[in-house]
Amino acid sequence: MTARVQWTRDALGHALDIREPHRGRIFRIVRLLATQPRMGHEAGGLFEGSRRFVVPRTPYAVVYMYDASTDELLIETVGIGAGLNS
Repeated sequence: MTARVQWTRDALGHALDIREPHRGRIFRIVRLLATQPRMGHEAGGLFEGSRRFVVPRTPYAVVYMYDASTDELLIETVGIGAGLNS
C-alpha cells in the first residue's frame, strides 16, 4: 500500500531548487517512503514527532510525518542533512 504524499510549500520549493542528480534521488526516496514510511529515524529538536531520512549519495535529508490513520505522508522539509539534526 502506498501512502498519499503531501509536501509543504517550502519543502517542495527546496527540493525543486536542488540540482540533478540529487533532486531525482530525493524524489525517488519520497516514493519509497510512501511505501515504507517507518524507514526514517525519529527526529528530535524542532522536528520532534517527525522522522528523518538521509538520502543516499547526497548531502540531503528529508524530514516527514506519517499519519497512519489517514495513510498520509507529509514532507515537512528537505535540506542539508547535518543542518536537520535538531
